[in-house]
Amino acid sequence: MIIGESNELMKSIKTSATRQLTVLPASSAVLAQDLALCSTEGARKRVGYREALKWNVLPLSLMNVRGHELLTVAGNFKPGSEVERALQFLTGCTVTAITVSKEEILTDSIFIAYRGEDGSLQEAIQKLSVDDVAQSKEQPLYTAVDDGTVPALVYRLLEYGISKQASDLSLVPERDGHCECRYRIAGAITPISLRGYDLQIHKKVVNRIKVLGQVSVENDWIPIDGMFQLPLPSGNKQIRFHIFPTVYGPKLHCRLPEHFRIPAIAELGLTSKTRNFLEAMVDRVEGAIVLAGPTGSGKTTTAYSVLQTLAENSINIVSLEDPVERELLGVSQTDLSRMQGITYENALKHVLRQDPDVIFVGEVRDSGSSQTALEAAATGHLVVTSVHGGRVLEGIERLNRLSKERELLARGLSLVIAQRLLPRLCSACKVIDLSASRAAGASIHQAVGCPQCSHTGFRGRVLVEESLYFTAEVRDRFIRGTLTREFLVGKRYFQGLEESLQTAILDGLVDVKNAKKVVPFEHD
Repeated sequence: MIIGESNELMKSIKTSATRQLTVLPASSAVLAQDLALCSTEGARKRVGYREALKWNVLPLSLMNVRGHELLTVAGNFKPGSEVERALQFLTGCTVTAITVSKEEILTDSIFIAYRGEDGSLQEAIQKLSVDDVAQSKEQPLYTAVDDGTVPALVYRLLEYGISKQASDLSLVPERDGHCECRYRIAGAITPISLRGYDLQIHKKVVNRIKVLGQVSVENDWIPIDGMFQLPLPSGNKQIRFHIFPTVYGPKLHCRLPEHFRIPAIAELGLTSKTRNFLEAMVDRVEGAIVLAGPTGSGKTTTAYSVLQTLAENSINIVSLEDPVERELLGVSQTDLSRMQGITYENALKHVLRQDPDVIFVGEVRDSGSSQTALEAAATGHLVVTSVHGGRVLEGIERLNRLSKERELLARGLSLVIAQRLLPRLCSACKVIDLSASRAAGASIHQAVGCPQCSHTGFRGRVLVEESLYFTAEVRDRFIRGTLTREFLVGKRYFQGLEESLQTAILDGLVDVKNAKKVVPFEHD
């Protein structure tokens, strides 16, 4: 692919080809994934999932050394300890350990390695006997044992998706009694072949989900929303689900939670300019931080990262969410989805009587909630909220249409961040895109595919963003209606989306094909 010389994004790449690359510290999530990839199937067969969790060890390799089997594990125990003796007794092997001091990394890597096995879902279906699951209502909510029951299959489907960092799971009935399983991984739909998963099993799975969500299982022709808690080694995670009738049977969609801990602001992957804006707002504790972007762009994760940082300062933080996606220590969270007749607007009015320092409003949806949130931001509170909008100015105009008070909006707004998540190129198999690199005068990578990324060429996602820090000049121009992108480009208080994409491309994090989905540009 040859990129057109006139393209603004690629021009900026050319002019910045000699700059230093941005190096971010690896997060715990990345370290856990990398550690899980070091685990072999043969080693895991010697130590079961429950035993690995009990002793907090990840089997890595199994070797035959002079007639003796040597099992290498990742753990945090001393030679001769109870853990080592138990593993030797359990496996019959000589055990050697590679020390991993961070317990959360070990726990996460065990979950990923065991519950992300590609063949595990098929094994769960093969074990299943539909005749034995009529009493599934009486089964415990969770079992780590693959015991051939529908409850076990339901949790395997959910655990597999979470271990793969999927954001969504869809089970779709089709003609002739077949059903398709789809996970959304790194923003892309990934079908999973499940031989034997037919409509009969699917209806049992849907009924099990209904039982977990404590909704009626009687009527298949009514759309249903619900949620339940999924116990995982790292703690309970909330699963939201929606069931919708189709001519072939009920379609089930589950929104999967983030398995890993909430990242710190420095770990989000923001450009240095936007990170400085955000850290300045955290120190100010007043005004409004607005996060814009489409569904699935990571707005909630960014908001939670900000709230988590603020919670360390011993201030009064309240949140209004619909629904609460993750529990936050030090934050009073209210789930509006569980309260009848309560909206963001009237909930905000009640919250303001409780003397909050920081208010998180999950999403500004109407003029009432927009007005109240902006008034709070303009009178000494820090408000964090989100709107739908692809770019900074789109998000601001969306708020302007809702609030209809330009001056109030100008006084209340302090920082607007519009963000997207793009598939991250797999570092193990990415290669140089020669034609694109020649055109840009810089090294540009493209996807290939390998076992580490399930042959997709991508592993994880990358945050790219645009941001605007409100200064007196910005407020004045906004009130006068002369705030345009042309004016903002190059200003010290503005981070352009094109610049963020340029950094991600030059750092070898994203490819041009996916960059074009965010900022279209011409090519020859």
